[in-house]
Amino acid sequence: MFFLLPLISAAQDFYICTSSGSKCFHKTERCAESRCSREIRCVTLSEAQQMHRTPCKKCLKGFFTHTNAVNKNDTTASIDSFRIEIAQTPQDRHSQLVQHSGYTASYNSTWLVSNWVAYELTPQKAVGTVKRPKIPCSPDPDVTGKSSEHSDYKKSGYCRGHLAPAMDMKWSEAAMNESYYMTNICPQTESLNNGKWKKIEEHLHGMAVGGCTLYICSGPIMPKTPQRIGQNKVSVPTHYFKVVCMKKKDQWYGIGFVLPNMNCKGSMYEYAMSIDDVEKITEIDFFYNLPDVIEKEIESNFKRKIWGI
Repeated sequence: MFFLLPLISAAQDFYICTSSGSKCFHKTERCAESRCSREIRCVTLSEAQQMHRTPCKKCLKGFFTHTNAVNKNDTTASIDSFRIEIAQTPQDRHSQLVQHSGYTASYNSTWLVSNWVAYELTPQKAVGTVKRPKIPCSPDPDVTGKSSEHSDYKKSGYCRGHLAPAMDMKWSEAAMNESYYMTNICPQTESLNNGKWKKIEEHLHGMAVGGCTLYICSGPIMPKTPQRIGQNKVSVPTHYFKVVCMKKKDQWYGIGFVLPNMNCKGSMYEYAMSIDDVEKITEIDFFYNLPDVIEKEIESNFKRKIWGI
């Protein structure tokens, strides 16, 4: 299923069809929500992409959806409903947005890995007990076009690194299984995958267990001409990023990390930076659904003591 990012400026209503095809052949319908009597305008997928729209959570699973845009400057609105974790990919970068129960991915058909993978981790989700499945990674069924495969990584010298870690998907069997789709996998050196990257994942998971709600977005940083592996020529990043927005006792905090795709020595603090700095490196706009006053505050700096690093 496709869904489109919201470009929120002023309060308004908008309506889209989440058809996975390149065209929508459906006539005007009513919204699936019984309390909503407004009509939904069917648009083609390309039109919807240009509109930068997203369905609301309640009817995301339905074929027709509606949502209300929110004024970003209204700090009295319910911030938690803004899909805070979603990022905005540069317009000149290939991106197919894919929504799963546990994460959202911006898939890059040129790199054959995602530009970013984002998800919400609540204290309730962090204490899930679903076990990791003994299954191979597989192409994402919601991706159109070329995809990487499990076999591309065999004898490549790189691990199948999770962008959204399986430990954060233990709250749902579906979310756990979907985390093994190739949209959530990217080439990592074993020393990074089992080293500092894992250390940061475990640290953030522990903060969620401790009562914080985290909005996490991770992805690769590619050179202009990346190394490629496997029969499908999967691009290998030189670095990885992870940005985090945290809600703790009604206060908001942010932090970013950039790590080289190699053995990273030293403390987590040595790889930490502001989210603004990560945005300059990646050209990706993170947490843009937050009210501007909060976004500016959490992205301009990070408080080491708050993050315990």
